[in-house]
Amino acid sequence: MNTLIALTLVQVPAPPGFIDVRVIASTEGAVPQRIQAADIVFGWNTDDLRLVGLDNDGAIPSTCTCIPSGPQGEYTGVNEAVPPADGDGMLWWLAPLTGIPVYIAGSTQITTIRFERLRPFEASEVRLIPSITVDYEARTIVYGSNVPGSNVTGVLTPAIVSGCECDLSGDGYVDAADLAQSLAGWNGGEQLAQILSAWGPCPYRGDDA
Repeated sequence: MNTLIALTLVQVPAPPGFIDVRVIASTEGAVPQRIQAADIVFGWNTDDLRLVGLDNDGAIPSTCTCIPSGPQGEYTGVNEAVPPADGDGMLWWLAPLTGIPVYIAGSTQITTIRFERLRPFEASEVRLIPSITVDYEARTIVYGSNVPGSNVTGVLTPAIVSGCECDLSGDGYVDAADLAQSLAGWNGGEQLAQILSAWGPCPYRGDDA
């Protein structure tokens, strides 16, 4: 039986004014699994977030990690523009066409989806969409193993992101946990200064909603 590859969204430190959500692929078991391609359909709340694009820094090598455009590319109609702005979009990942095959062993970064934060909010979901139909059906699917076209899609896990800009851990407070995440991802002195100046409970005000 093929080892399945799960996809998980995780909020990670981002530049001021933005929210970064990393797409992580991981094997559901101890055996590494080859990954050949993936269609990843995702959604977000357009009141809270505006999709900016992808950041592939630190991701596994690929021939293409992109938000495709139609109709010759993304024919399903999910991506009405690049980047899409209506709350759902699809990205493609394609393994290198030559060289050593790509295997997932443990957790591996596929890409990072970057959003602009439009307003303060307590929490907002960025989700993976199993299936959606606009013009044609689009599915979140991971192709892998050594048999071409094999579906090895595992569990899809969304991210609940914090709208408090410096609350990187999403617990409603700017504290040592966020400082640790910032230092681990190191986005420079500007974010560090922001965290220290925002230290304490996140201010969610009704007039900002």
